[in-house]
Amino acid sequence: MRKIFSTVIILFTGMLAAQAQQPANELLPFRSAAPSFSLSSTNGKQIKLSDCKGKMIVFYCWDNQDKNDHGADTIRQAWNANQEDTAMIFVAVTRKPVATGILPKNSRVVNVVIPANSTDANIQQFIQHYKISSLPRTILIGRQGDILAASLPEGQFDAFVKMFSLVEDRSDANHTTFWDYKVKVGDLIPGNMKLKVVDGKAYTMADLRGQVVLMEFTASWCGVCRELMPHLEKEFWQAYKNKGLKVFGIDLKETPATIRKFAATVGVTYPMVEDDGGKIFYHFAKESAGVTKVVLLDKTGHIVYMSAQKMEAEEQAALKAKIESML
Repeated sequence: MRKIFSTVIILFTGMLAAQAQQPANELLPFRSAAPSFSLSSTNGKQIKLSDCKGKMIVFYCWDNQDKNDHGADTIRQAWNANQEDTAMIFVAVTRKPVATGILPKNSRVVNVVIPANSTDANIQQFIQHYKISSLPRTILIGRQGDILAASLPEGQFDAFVKMFSLVEDRSDANHTTFWDYKVKVGDLIPGNMKLKVVDGKAYTMADLRGQVVLMEFTASWCGVCRELMPHLEKEFWQAYKNKGLKVFGIDLKETPATIRKFAATVGVTYPMVEDDGGKIFYHFAKESAGVTKVVLLDKTGHIVYMSAQKMEAEEQAALKAKIESML
């Protein structure tokens, strides 16, 4: 936690330094309403603020007429660091079209061209309302259509984008509980996903079709997990294993020896799965996600329940009722 806090302070200080280099009248105030815009991309897509509610918009504006163009590297690095965030749109605003193959081929990455002497009314409005008097310029717009940043340090652009994305995740009223999941209720888990039980059998999700499956994500260093697991053992696994419920503990990036010791210490007997490299966990959750999670699948392999960050007694009771209705 201390390391994360220090990183945020460093990033925030960098942002203040970047903003200090801009005249005050050239910066849009933090959390002020973003001016409306309508811009045409090189692939024919129209980008409008009104169409992007619920998405974070990342504008990176630069003059790519210079042969020593490094702007593409900046936005490419930011995309690589944040590509899993489906609530994010990247807009490369350039003087001339970005060459084919430079930007990632993804519908959430678009190129808008603003020639130096353009007379297009929409372009002129964008330049004026967003106060783009010099390049490069960065603009971040939040999910509710408000300004998050109007200037960011280039060398840390991707880190700042990540930081603001996390802020948006945690403050989004529609994602309070599930902000760090990549999946949603109703998603089908791929049949070829494999669960390798420590010192036991390996299952694919296809093997488990026809059974109700509870997946608990955990790790030996997780204090919240240690509190929850005895409840899952007694009130779920022992109570329903003979009625058709399968329970798996998915241990994140730990060795079989560590997992065995962990299970014995907390007193659980349900199968523990070795998630080497986090491949299973990162199918369900973002890289920045907290490890404590419980996901329930129905007999067809679809997600029917995802837990909050910490399962209190009331939520455990609701999960129990859900399982009883499915068995």
